[in-house]
Amino acid sequence: MRAWDTHRMTARRTSVAGMATGGFTLPQLAAAVALVLVLALVVPALAATIVHRRRVGRAVEDVTRIGAALRERAPASLLRTLASPGEMPKSPKFPEWLTGRSDTLASQLAANGPPGMDAPPGNAGHPTRQPPEIGADPWGNRYLVNVGVLSGVEPARSEARPARAIWVLSAGANGIIETPFDQPAATATVGGDDVAVRVWW
Repeated sequence: MRAWDTHRMTARRTSVAGMATGGFTLPQLAAAVALVLVLALVVPALAATIVHRRRVGRAVEDVTRIGAALRERAPASLLRTLASPGEMPKSPKFPEWLTGRSDTLASQLAANGPPGMDAPPGNAGHPTRQPPEIGADPWGNRYLVNVGVLSGVEPARSEARPARAIWVLSAGANGIIETPFDQPAATATVGGDDVAVRVWW
């Protein structure tokens, strides 16, 4: 055998040996695949949790801001609800949220909301109204306010009626209102995944 043939065979053996030592063993491959599978399961779930928490946080901020704008301002009489823009949520257990006369939060706050900083020129004594920007909740549904539980909308009662809870409410992620429309203020609670804040008149 010639010297250059021997050299070629030695080089080939060295190359094959290098490939064998530089590759992955079966346990290493299994561990890598397991890691990829775990990441594929955990990362989307973690991202969904973060998005959900951010949406709930935004809904809390919105209902708090709307409640602050409505507080101490009586709504127009004979209204059942005030509503923001957006899709109508579902309310199979408490249909009063979706029936009766409604008005928009924007027009209600423009008429009765907190006064602006300065009166426009020539309009002394009549401060400007600056309602907050109000859109749909983070899930695309309307914010609702159950002003209809105030006197003047409910039927007349012979006995004294306890104070009622007024809510600025989002139906939450499931889009279903699970908070009763009419509750005594002393025992009122928010139902399901609804996001709500109390308003006092």
